[in-house]
Amino acid sequence: MKRIEVKRIPNFNPKKYKRKKVATADGPLKIDEPCDVYCGNEHIISIRMLPKECRDVAKELTRVKFDWNQRTGGERTLSRIFGYVPRRPVFMKNFCSSTNMHEDAPDAYRKLELLADTVNQMYREALGNTWQTHNVTTKQVLNDWRIKGTVFTSGIVNKNNALVYHYDRGNFKDVYSCQVSFTKGLSGGNLLYPEFGFHLVLPDNSVTFFDGQKYMHGVSPIRLKNKYSYRYTIVYYSLKNMWTCLPIGEELKNAQITEAGRAKIKTERINAKIRR
Repeated sequence: MKRIEVKRIPNFNPKKYKRKKVATADGPLKIDEPCDVYCGNEHIISIRMLPKECRDVAKELTRVKFDWNQRTGGERTLSRIFGYVPRRPVFMKNFCSSTNMHEDAPDAYRKLELLADTVNQMYREALGNTWQTHNVTTKQVLNDWRIKGTVFTSGIVNKNNALVYHYDRGNFKDVYSCQVSFTKGLSGGNLLYPEFGFHLVLPDNSVTFFDGQKYMHGVSPIRLKNKYSYRYTIVYYSLKNMWTCLPIGEELKNAQITEAGRAKIKTERINAKIRR
């Protein structure tokens, strides 16, 4: 596999770029082919091409309804999460659960699970030591809460999203995210690494392996050329808070208790209004 050497920008200051819109000028070196990118002995990112049959996933995604969501920092994106999510007590969700995508879009969900297996194997082949660390780290997560046969707990599908510069948050430390890219009829949408002065023109039907928590990155503005154009990225990752999840039967009990509590609160509020 081709190896590309990059250099760290002297005196790089991430505060200068944080939550700033991405510009190709921030990373003028263009990379648009399968390769491994290094800064000395430090691995930065790798790109590989997926088997041709994986391209069918993109067709299925065109049938999926996407939701507007707000990322950390307030940025709005069109996306769908899949796989599993941990407890979120601040939102009165005291139980681990699967996402609702397997109910809303079962055909797409099945294809995403099958794709996860392919990506997992390619990750292992491309970066064996990193994959092994990832596998050992996520062993603390019960199989109930891992995408079957893989090191991943969860994923997100992004549709036509440009992203300001950021660091990923919430994953296990020192493990990689794996991003699949399906693109058609567009310009832009490049993955920028300002710390090393390069941008990736992500090939259609490719997968990228990187540590999104370690290096600042962002996605440049996207221009769709016609109504059939799209940029889907599917990111597989491992959420660190999934290690706290109990066996699924116990989490279901927690869910029932939570729902019963909500029903009680709702009833009390209604009765209070009636008494007024």
